[in-house]
Amino acid sequence: MMNLGGQTFANAYAALETALGCATSAAKCGTVTNPNVANQPFFEAALKGTGYCTGYSSCTAAVLANEGANGTGNLLIQDVWHLWSDLDNGGFNFPRSMMNTPIQGQANGGSGQATSGIALNASTGYGNYHGGFVTFKTNSFHGLTAQANFTYSKALGTGAVVQASSEYTPNDPFNLDAMYGLQYYNHKFIFNTFMVWQTPWFKKQEGFTGRALGGWTIAPIFVAGSGAPLYCNTNTDSSSFGAGDGANYFDNEQCVFTSKYTGGVHTHRNIGGSVDPFGNSVGTATEGSGEAAINMFSNPAAVFDQVRAPILGIDTKNPGQGPISGLPYWNMDLSLTKSLRVAERVNLEFTFVSTNVLNHLDFAYPYMAVNYSPGWGVINSQGNNPRQMQFGGRIRY
Repeated sequence: MMNLGGQTFANAYAALETALGCATSAAKCGTVTNPNVANQPFFEAALKGTGYCTGYSSCTAAVLANEGANGTGNLLIQDVWHLWSDLDNGGFNFPRSMMNTPIQGQANGGSGQATSGIALNASTGYGNYHGGFVTFKTNSFHGLTAQANFTYSKALGTGAVVQASSEYTPNDPFNLDAMYGLQYYNHKFIFNTFMVWQTPWFKKQEGFTGRALGGWTIAPIFVAGSGAPLYCNTNTDSSSFGAGDGANYFDNEQCVFTSKYTGGVHTHRNIGGSVDPFGNSVGTATEGSGEAAINMFSNPAAVFDQVRAPILGIDTKNPGQGPISGLPYWNMDLSLTKSLRVAERVNLEFTFVSTNVLNHLDFAYPYMAVNYSPGWGVINSQGNNPRQMQFGGRIRY
């Protein structure tokens, strides 16, 4: 609905972002010196006669200068909300009041405007789950009860939050499809299996051998799965599409990959990071000990140079709850029970229960944010609990 001079605001805005290099990647955004951009009909019509363009060759040049690197910087962080507020305060020529229109006698800003954003708090989101699973089960077969399940699925939706999240808003309240994608709990592959095996030999526990080898119950549980969507933070949650001011409102705005990521999901040790062609130190953060951290990417700088925040006028969708998947996981728990017959009516029972019995390390998901390149892909903490053991004894009589 924002159309003047035969052009939409979105297209005019996208032209400026492209000229600054921001459409290529967050790393390149703002590195273009003397950006060359044609006059945009929207800005020329909307700002004509307001005084905003005084001293500049055109109104487009005025917006580029005032909102670029030497001005507010809103163009460099894709902050549509505050850019719009600045221009509205400068005197946009619209025959109607806008949500950003300053209240007379008040400073321009969230409390000095008609509103600081448009939030949607009703339960109007939607989702889809598609999955198939295969199950194998055996029951009391020579003392063995076991089940194995494999699931292949995909969980899609507009984000799942409790209705009490009053400050949460969709990326674009006018188009819920803009944030439709993978849900945060999506795991493409999940496998789990368990067994309870009561050993069938020496049930009467006669003699020393019978008491030593009989009465055992072994019960392991094993789970494994692929990673969930990996959150990739931008500079201005809820601001890239102009919905909210990023302070009074928030959403799950995600990074956008400008080319398909094909690097896989792995951990790479002793990745010291590097400096990309645009002068950003990428993946250089270290562990607390000062040692080089583990990184999800073998070449963090190359991956970082593929991402940017969503740009109004270029992107019509945001990649759900994350643009790529995180690390896979697996775990095994174990329970052992030994029943020892002491007399006809007296039994001793010893139990051993251990979570993560193999003490397997699952790394925490790496940090990804376009506004902090040193931490890009860095993994410096454990994502699961270390092995825990519990021992018990019981007398039955």
